[in-house]
Amino acid sequence: MFGSKRVMVLGAGPAGLLAAHAAMTKGYEVIVVSRPDKDGKPAKSDLFGCQYLHAYIPGVGQMRDGWVPVKYDVVGPVDGYRAKVYGNGYQGPTSADEYGPEGDHAAWDLRRVYDVLWDHWRSRIVPISLNPLSAQAVFENPGPILVTIPAPAICRDMENHKFSSARIWAMGAREQDQGEREFPYAPPENTVVCNGDRDTSWYRAATVFGYSTLEWPGGNKPPIRGVVPVSKPLSTDCTCWLRVRARRNNVHRLGRFGRWEKGVLVHTAYYDTLKVLS
Repeated sequence: MFGSKRVMVLGAGPAGLLAAHAAMTKGYEVIVVSRPDKDGKPAKSDLFGCQYLHAYIPGVGQMRDGWVPVKYDVVGPVDGYRAKVYGNGYQGPTSADEYGPEGDHAAWDLRRVYDVLWDHWRSRIVPISLNPLSAQAVFENPGPILVTIPAPAICRDMENHKFSSARIWAMGAREQDQGEREFPYAPPENTVVCNGDRDTSWYRAATVFGYSTLEWPGGNKPPIRGVVPVSKPLSTDCTCWLRVRARRNNVHRLGRFGRWEKGVLVHTAYYDTLKVLS
């Protein structure tokens, strides 16, 4: 089967390598392409603050029971949290609605999974920047192309396509670094706090697997050292490449940045790839 079926993955972050892993389990020969670092080698993503997987990923060296229960706490009204994060006009669901505070949900260590995948794939990653069209020109019959790099990078009509995103401020640290980073608040281990209290400026705090994140709504930068701007994808009307069929290749955008969609979780890149290749 190997050699007769190919798939190309654009991007070697967690979503890209989860997609590559899924394709490999389906018997595909996988080409992973990533931007090069300053030394011309594949660039590994630097994961910021508290990040974790919401679903088990088979076959990457983790134990099936290697999850921890994460508790969601809500401070103040959920409507206050919704308005603080998305503005008064937003009426859709939030993580506070979905997860808590009534029950726990399972979390797996994303950094551990990414490290295992990186060790497996890094010697095979091609360190060049490509879009779907150039990929077809550079590689003979690359097969389906799975795009996990930010969707604007492959848009063919940026003047007419809209990419909505939310600008926030965030601070990320390991537990042992919090004192050095002047981390003003961190919840207990394996806890996420959604803060709808109008008298408190931050809106979300999380500590899982020893890493913490504290987030503030966009606007004025909080007067705290170590706070950085973060842009979160919300939505796009761009359909570039999604219906392209050249040499029987399909292009699929995966992951939060590939799909440019609010609320897409990292593990979906693995499970969506299984669906795409089924």
